[in-house]
Amino acid sequence: FYQFLHIKLFIISLPFLSLVLLFSRFFIYLIVKENFQKNNFTVLLYGSGKVANHFISNNTTFQICGIIDDDKSKYNRLLKGVKIYSPSKIHFLKGKFNFTKVFIAINNLSTKRKNEIFDFLSQLNVSINIIDSVEDNISNKIINSNLRNINFDDLVNREINWNKIKIKNIIYSKIILITGAGGTIGSNLALYLLTFNPKKLILIDHSEYGLYQISQKIENLNTGQKNFDISYITASVCDNRILTRIFKSNPIDCVFHAAAYKHVPLQEFNPLECIQNNVLPTYDLARLALKHNVKNFKLISTDKAVRPTNIMGASKRLAEMIVQFFSEKKSKTIFSIVRFGNVIGSSGSAFPLFLEQINQKRSITITHKNVTRYFMTAKEAIGLILESTHMAKGGEVFLLNMGSPIKILDLAKKMINVMGYSIKGKSNPAGDISIKITGLRPGEKLYEELLIRDNPIATENNDIYKAKENFIKLSDASLLIKDLKNCISQNNINKISKILSKFVDGYKNKYY
Repeated sequence: FYQFLHIKLFIISLPFLSLVLLFSRFFIYLIVKENFQKNNFTVLLYGSGKVANHFISNNTTFQICGIIDDDKSKYNRLLKGVKIYSPSKIHFLKGKFNFTKVFIAINNLSTKRKNEIFDFLSQLNVSINIIDSVEDNISNKIINSNLRNINFDDLVNREINWNKIKIKNIIYSKIILITGAGGTIGSNLALYLLTFNPKKLILIDHSEYGLYQISQKIENLNTGQKNFDISYITASVCDNRILTRIFKSNPIDCVFHAAAYKHVPLQEFNPLECIQNNVLPTYDLARLALKHNVKNFKLISTDKAVRPTNIMGASKRLAEMIVQFFSEKKSKTIFSIVRFGNVIGSSGSAFPLFLEQINQKRSITITHKNVTRYFMTAKEAIGLILESTHMAKGGEVFLLNMGSPIKILDLAKKMINVMGYSIKGKSNPAGDISIKITGLRPGEKLYEELLIRDNPIATENNDIYKAKENFIKLSDASLLIKDLKNCISQNNINKISKILSKFVDGYKNKYY
């Protein structure tokens, strides 16, 4: 009887148990699906070639909702069960699947095409990554490690060629002096010059740590096959005693003067120090170069020197005019200037600041929604310095054809996306990183210019042009330097500002 009862109870409860099991699996599915959405695991692939094929085959981490591709013949086909769509369907896919990541799965993209794809995707407010390598035996861990953020250099849509043969002619077996050698420009320049086998590099910087860093990088280059002859000098370019000793001890062929204070708001509070560091050493170095028959003297300047509203820009314009003054003297030395926009990743620039803010999950701060700046890569900056040096005849201001300036607000949005986060705002309150407008800082302009007058002159390199601009008359420079030194010794900020107002187009005295 009891045996019969157990069988009967089992038969009766079987449908109920099946129903419980079915609902349990359904609820587990809902929980997993919700967690996928919460953890942003739903992704869209851009590209349906070998990279995408390999990624889909080995992926166990991401939920791939679709693929977009530029090849019309692939539309509506399946790749490993994932449907391929036209890029024009991107908004439809975003609305249907609410993906939060896009993985670019295309090998050997040109800089131009990569930038076009990035601009196209950045309108969606999603994070953008590149699948960097698919040749490994991919596991979940390797998939994650092989996803890299877009190189910020890729955001500058230029591919520029330099005449390396002519560059080598001015560097090979020469003695080169670089001031500000511990900074972004100076250190990158030093590393690049070593590829042309100079006889000796003399690297000056007041920052011991900056020189230590570049010494370590050079040490890593030295494989033992070649010993580089390099002098590391921890000194300020304001110390004319040390500069004089260097020129007396070394038959220098080229001077690249990169040392300068560059941070606009900080120098507004330090006008005397800015003039002392940016103007006076330029005069001393140029005078020593002239006296010792240096072949090339190159001043590294900035777009902020054009019609400056701040002390830093005015000091750099005055430095430019001093170099142009020396170029008028009959000598063996060729004096010239290069004018930069913002170098990506340089100390004090927007890129490292934004990077730090994003990594710390803080709000990105920008000063004004309409602020624009010209940007260039460190590689372009070094190329411009060296290419213009072999082209220089004397007195020129060389500039890179940098296209249109970039809005800092757009830059901030792009960086949030490429770092794998979404923008937090009214339209997306659940986003990761917000953007705050803080207001323009002292001396800051909404936009920068590259030319004082609209008179660019073409050069043999289509990506470089030059300008001949007004300079200090021959009899004025030494008297000007004497006046500036007296103002500094007397702590006379007002008179310094008056001098700048007199000589520098656009600058107005702020210290009446």
